[in-house]
Amino acid sequence: SFLLSPLDILRTRLQSSAGRGTPPWQLTKRIFQKEGFPAFYRGLVPTVLGVGPSRALYFGSFQVAKRQISAHTSLHGAVLHLSAATAAGLLTNTVMSPWWVIRVRLQLQSTPIESSWARLLSALQRHRMLAAGASAASPGSARVIAAAAASMAPPAQQGYKGVVDCAVRVYREEGWRAFYRGLSASYLGVIETACQFGLYGYMKDAYIRKSVARLREQPAYAHASDRELRRGAFTDGAAFTLSAASKLLAAVITYPHEVLRTRMREPRTDPTCVRYHSIGSTLRSVIAEEGFRGLYGGMSVHLLRTVPNAAILLLVVEKVVGGDV
Repeated sequence: SFLLSPLDILRTRLQSSAGRGTPPWQLTKRIFQKEGFPAFYRGLVPTVLGVGPSRALYFGSFQVAKRQISAHTSLHGAVLHLSAATAAGLLTNTVMSPWWVIRVRLQLQSTPIESSWARLLSALQRHRMLAAGASAASPGSARVIAAAAASMAPPAQQGYKGVVDCAVRVYREEGWRAFYRGLSASYLGVIETACQFGLYGYMKDAYIRKSVARLREQPAYAHASDRELRRGAFTDGAAFTLSAASKLLAAVITYPHEVLRTRMREPRTDPTCVRYHSIGSTLRSVIAEEGFRGLYGGMSVHLLRTVPNAAILLLVVEKVVGGDV
């Protein structure tokens, strides 16, 4: 999460209305110049604290759903994987929605990040004319320092100070429903995950069938059980390659929902603005103002971030569950 945070920031900014049409390199330069290097790690805390529970909830519910569906229906293969992935995705997105709304709000902040010492120096510089006429021991000097310190106080419409402050302010200013904005778009995103696991399951089964047929011809596997043959046929390299391919295809096909979800979770600068109120209004606004290309803003950064991540994650999960994904 720490290493991928800059890509996460770029992706979210490029998907937002403020970053539309901006080349990734130009946005990177702008963030670095106007906000500083720490801005690339905005929202890192909710990301780090949310990834573990989110993945655990998803893969746990996926395995449970797969067992239940298999036990009570005749579904198997890719259809079974697709059904279990859909159920797990719906549950995970609903439970984690408030947490991800907070993360997006923090990532979209564009205020400069300054240390307290830097703000004090800046404030002292603004009051240098007053300080020049005050002696070191005079009461006026103390008033200058006090005025400088007072000017460090951020304006009323300051950015969120952190996770707790963001949660409290969103609730007070926008109500509890704000924590579920973009949830409908997240449900569309379940299609991506379902496609990913459906494709992965299909490609994995096809690969194993061909590999097992080759292994049976080798003397070393002459008396091996079916389970041993499957384990020997599906290597780590195959797991990584197939998981990367399935994620790439699924992400490209379903990417527009990512842009819609980010737009719906943006802070409401104008309470009367309803263009990003629902999936329908968001879709119409993006197409009318930016064309269909607007639905694919930030996709290159998204793929660069998610495809290797998904491949590594599925490889680890395959190891943990013994090749039963």
